[in-house]
Amino acid sequence: KTAYDMLRSLVGSEMCIRDRHKRVAATYKYLMYNNLGEAYLVNQNYVRAEKFFQEAFRYRPEDYSLFKKIADTYYLRGEFDLALQYIKKGETASPTDYNWPLAAAAILFERGLNDEAMLEIEKVKKLAPGENIFLLENLKTIYNFE
Repeated sequence: KTAYDMLRSLVGSEMCIRDRHKRVAATYKYLMYNNLGEAYLVNQNYVRAEKFFQEAFRYRPEDYSLFKKIADTYYLRGEFDLALQYIKKGETASPTDYNWPLAAAAILFERGLNDEAMLEIEKVKKLAPGENIFLLENLKTIYNFE
């Protein structure tokens, strides 16, 4: 028996081997693009970072953390509306995660949209009662809002 025959007998059909190979290749591509995005983000090349995070998303669309990473690239470029759009996409994809409205609140406070920010804070309080109260209070203090 060849090594391929032995592998095939262990794993199953040839189609199963091809599918497994595709999944492994997609995982490596996701990791590569995600890591490149993070490297460019650290080096403040936000346009390239966003491009690589978008590419990573093609290989792992269920990784909602990529929405946050893409939002960060827009935020750091001063494109707050686009950052908020990606935060909203993350919130839609993962509605029970309080980090989405928390991130939105920080951007809205920074832009002086205090009433909208407080609506996001209320979402955080509903999603995670008792959590992040210190952080929420700090946001209000940083942006001089009561």
